Amino acid sequence: MATIQERLNILASTTQAAEEGTGLTQEILEEEKRKASVIDYKMVTFSLAGKDYAIDIMKVKEIAKAGHFTYVPNTLPFVLGVYNLRGEIISIIDLRKFFNIQVPEHDDNVLENMLIVTVGEQTFGVVVDGIDKVVGIQRSTIQPPHPLFGDINIKYISGVVEAQHRLYILLDIDKIFGLRSAEEEKELAETVKHQIMERQAAAAEMAAKQAEPAPSKKKADPVKVAEEAEKQESVDLNFIADSLLNLKKFTINSVTEEWAHKRYAEWKKERGADKTQLQNDADATAFLKPFYSRFTGTWWSESFAKELVKALPDNNAKNIVVWNPGCGKG
Repeated sequence: MATIQERLNILASTTQAAEEGTGLTQEILEEEKRKASVIDYKMVTFSLAGKDYAIDIMKVKEIAKAGHFTYVPNTLPFVLGVYNLRGEIISIIDLRKFFNIQVPEHDDNVLENMLIVTVGEQTFGVVVDGIDKVVGIQRSTIQPPHPLFGDINIKYISGVVEAQHRLYILLDIDKIFGLRSAEEEKELAETVKHQIMERQAAAAEMAAKQAEPAPSKKKADPVKVAEEAEKQESVDLNFIADSLLNLKKFTINSVTEEWAHKRYAEWKKERGADKTQLQNDADATAFLKPFYSRFTGTWWSESFAKELVKALPDNNAKNIVVWNPGCGKG
């Protein structure tokens, strides 16, 4: 039987080990906090068949909603056609068909969610199920790709990353649209052949159903339509906020958020629902124009000063000091 002294020695050594273990854990926590505070990589997130995907934001030119693409004969099954993007004719690729993912049925008049991406000097429209938001992460947190993380070929995955309690599959756009080896071309040809057979089978099934009376179209659920519009506005504003920060160093925060929502509604009417994104410095300047006063960056005119005095409560002061606290970074 151990003596009292031996028991005390064991207790002391156990306590010391626990303290050392706690110190190590604290160091790890501090390191993780430091990593989380550094954002050096941004990605645009979207969904395909219920799974979360992302691509490098530097590859994304803008987001858009469009439909009624111009059909081009003798093209691959995943090419939906071409689209006139403000005078530029771009190819439209359905990423779901490219990865052989089932495309949900919908009315022909429904607009598709598109990411406008640039690969080299070419621009493509990429159709996905839904576009979520911009997520900032630390590049070092991106893990190597693994077949278990997606239903697509691993060669098109550049990595996987966990952010905001969700696991994102990071796609390599350059490999998807880039040059292919002979082996890859053969594999793609097999995939295309399979897709053509599926298309022919679907066409035969459609022909068989043509004799059946067409079902009456259901009216769109107003609540669902409102939710979709609100979600689209949130996505658009995220991109606009990012563009304003990069182009004009203007931050949308709690002070300017209400103004930004109001300005977005005006901007949407001015430009159209499919042209809300800020493409350059001129667009950013035009978007922010109503935010500033007539005399931003210069002295007030006498007439403007008199207008302001009239708006103030009655006072006998000869000099009025005007203090502009700003709104943080905006």
